[in-house]
Amino acid sequence: MDEPDRWRNMASAPRDGSRILVTVRPTEQGPAEVDMAYWSRADQHGEEGWRSSDSQPGRVVEYADPELKCWMPLP
Repeated sequence: MDEPDRWRNMASAPRDGSRILVTVRPTEQGPAEVDMAYWSRADQHGEEGWRSSDSQPGRVVEYADPELKCWMPLP
């Protein structure tokens, strides 16, 4: 990948299950932050979508597309 240290539009984020850094938009629940996430296909724990990489079965942190602003490959 060219320019690995630059933030990119979420539309270009890999949806192959690889872990990436994402920026999470600020909400009423908290300020903007950076998290490590991956694209997950639908399974018994939910529908396909972005999940926090530290999610565990039964305690899944999912992000809706509008919650994520941009992404970057892991350093």
